[in-house]
Amino acid sequence: MQHMQLGGSEVTAATRQPRRKSATARTTPTVLHVINSAGVGGAERQLSEIVTRSSLNHEIYLLTAESDNRIRQVLGLRQRLRQGGFDLVVAWLDRSQIAVSMTAPVGTPLIAAVAGLPRRQGPRSRWQLRAAISRYDMTIFNSQASLNAMQEFMRPLKTPRVEIVHNAVPMEAPRMPADPQSPPRIGYIGRTSPDKGFDILLEALSRFRHGEIEVTAIGRGVPEAVAAYPQLEVEIEAIGHSAQPWATMRSLSALVVPSRTEGSPNVVIEAFAAGAPVIATQVGGTVELIGAGRGIGIPPEDPDAIATAIRQVIRERDRAEEQVVAARHYVEKEHSWPAVIERWDNLCWAVARGKAQ
Repeated sequence: MQHMQLGGSEVTAATRQPRRKSATARTTPTVLHVINSAGVGGAERQLSEIVTRSSLNHEIYLLTAESDNRIRQVLGLRQRLRQGGFDLVVAWLDRSQIAVSMTAPVGTPLIAAVAGLPRRQGPRSRWQLRAAISRYDMTIFNSQASLNAMQEFMRPLKTPRVEIVHNAVPMEAPRMPADPQSPPRIGYIGRTSPDKGFDILLEALSRFRHGEIEVTAIGRGVPEAVAAYPQLEVEIEAIGHSAQPWATMRSLSALVVPSRTEGSPNVVIEAFAAGAPVIATQVGGTVELIGAGRGIGIPPEDPDAIATAIRQVIRERDRAEEQVVAARHYVEKEHSWPAVIERWDNLCWAVARGKAQ
């Protein structure tokens, strides 16, 4: 039975399973996922879908559910891990990976799910993460760029067994072709934190005159950022956080992803599934996604390159449609939920069985 645990409290009527032996070929593994919080980021959304779609048994433990005090968080996690009732632990994001490595009993099967690039700063913090990762039985990455960055980060230590499982999107996402009867519409979905580069996009939009294009931008902090940039002539529909941004987004001539750094951005593959042409900076795992004619790549922190790419998409609609078709075929093959869930389930089985043998 699948259920979610928030800190030390159950949120469904499911009862805790009794302490059990490691998984064998005759038992379905129970996977305990540990993550910082139930936020709105890409890792959180991927985990939620995995738990919903998987054939395995799952629990989710949120580090921040009961306390903002990190010592209490670690102690609470330690207590939960000692209770058992699971066959392996999957730790998502670096804080959880460090906490699990500190508290998991010896012999506990461990998987580290790495959803981006290592960002720990300072010698002590970096070595803390290196030591934590080295304790895991397997590390799962969502892009080759993320895997390469972690292996470089881990030196001189060796990264545990590495596997790549791409992020997934539902293929039933609605197609959103550009409306030829309306001004070209450019989209943005994301936060306004510096790594997402929304400030660079705003600078690029200053190269356009009133009525030349329209813009829909959705994300936490977007209305405030747009209001702080009053010199723009283009019309911008600025919307704050939305749980379903693609349901809100109108038909697009292109989605712009101006990030300064990325692991494997979900918004790119969501755009592929939705049939929106993509303009994205060539950083991290984005390079893999938009390669082979699936999108337009631009250098980071270059507003002129963004403006040029937007004009190119508007001018060369046939080429943009070719990119949309190539991107849709790619996402159906590599990022569909059935394929990704099968991969996750098989890897969890392998780690649980490996420890049982």
